[in-house]
Amino acid sequence: EGRAGLAGQLLGMLFAKLSVPPSPDAVPTSEAEGSVTDGILSLARKYVQMGDLEKAVQELDRLKQGGQVAYVVKDWKSKAMDRVSTERALKVIKLECALLNKDVVGSES
Repeated sequence: EGRAGLAGQLLGMLFAKLSVPPSPDAVPTSEAEGSVTDGILSLARKYVQMGDLEKAVQELDRLKQGGQVAYVVKDWKSKAMDRVSTERALKVIKLECALLNKDVVGSES
């Protein structure tokens, strides 16, 4: 005999809300193995949490072009690539400043 009544309804609602994202280490490689999209999103999330936006964007580039998920993440990907470009430019500027400082300190001696 199954759970009936209010207790059964509450448990049903609770279990319907529970979802566990796939492990980034178990990303399916084909539709037959499961949802490739969920795996890609899981890996992208892992890279974002690690602070590697460039790898996250590379993962999102694997999404089916023209698909709903690719459309939804399009703006985020664009802003993430802008940030990656900005961070690269900042690294170059910092390197140039360090080299200029080295030259100034070296010429004063």
